[in-house]
Amino acid sequence: MAIYIHQIIQEQDVADNINSLISNAGLRRRMSKQVRLAVATGIEALKHIEESEEHKLNKVLKGIITATGFGLIEDSEKFLCNIIENGNELLNPTAFIQSTFNTVGANISLLKSYNGYNMTYVDNGNSLVSALQDAILLLNEEDDSAFVLLTAFDEFTEHIAQIIAELSHSPIIENRAISLLLSNKKRDIELNIELKSIEYLGNDISEEEFKQQYSSQAHKLYYKDYRGITSSTINADTLIKATEELKLLGRGHKAIIYDAILNANPTIIALECI
Repeated sequence: MAIYIHQIIQEQDVADNINSLISNAGLRRRMSKQVRLAVATGIEALKHIEESEEHKLNKVLKGIITATGFGLIEDSEKFLCNIIENGNELLNPTAFIQSTFNTVGANISLLKSYNGYNMTYVDNGNSLVSALQDAILLLNEEDDSAFVLLTAFDEFTEHIAQIIAELSHSPIIENRAISLLLSNKKRDIELNIELKSIEYLGNDISEEEFKQQYSSQAHKLYYKDYRGITSSTINADTLIKATEELKLLGRGHKAIIYDAILNANPTIIALECI
C-alpha cells in the first residue's frame, strides 16, 4: 500500500504560536523549551485531520510515534544536579517527569485526548528510520483513510557538546523538532509525495557507488554521510529538502536518499511526486 507525506511541520513554523497550540498554561509552564516546540509541531500537523475529516481524531489517527536519539537532556541534567545539590532529599519531581523519552508523545496525546497507539523510538541515528517503518506498518493495516503522526526531536546542551568534542566528533549544536503527518491515502491536492520504500544497507557505499547504482532510478539523488555528526534526527532535514524539491520538479519525479549517521546502519529512502 502507498504511504504519503501529508504535512511537514518544523520548529520555526510554530515558534510564534506555542501559546495558542498549547493552551493549557499550567502544562506549558512545566515543559522545557524543546518539549514545547516538539509538542507544538505535532499539534500543528494534526490540524490537517481536524480540518479535513468528519470523523473523530481517535478514529482516523492510528498512532503517535516519536523518535529521538538523546531525549530531553536539559531536564535530565537539572534532575541530576538537584540530586547532587540537595543530597538526594526534597527533590522536585518535575524535571524527572519531563526528562523521560516519551514525554513529547505523551503530551501530544494528553492535549488531543488521544488514547490510541503511542510509541517512542530511542535508537541513536536509526531512530527516525525505525519510526518511519513502524508508521508504514500501522498504515498498511488499514483499508480506510488513516493517519500516523511522527515527531522527531533532539536536544543539545553545553555539557553534551563538550563531551562530544572530547570524543573527537563534530556535533551539530542545534535543537530540532520536526513532525510528519503520514497517510495511506492521497490528499485532494495537485501534488502528493509518496514514501516508496525504506531499505537498510549492510555496508557503507561511496558517493560514486551510490550514483552508479541509483542514478537510473531517480531524478534527484541525495548522498549524506553524517558519520562524524552525532545528531540523530539530522536525516529528517534531508527528507524535508527532498520533499520540497520534488514538489518543484512536479509529478513523476523521483528522489533517492542515502543516509549514513554515526552509530547507525546506512539507509536508502525512495520518494516520488505523484
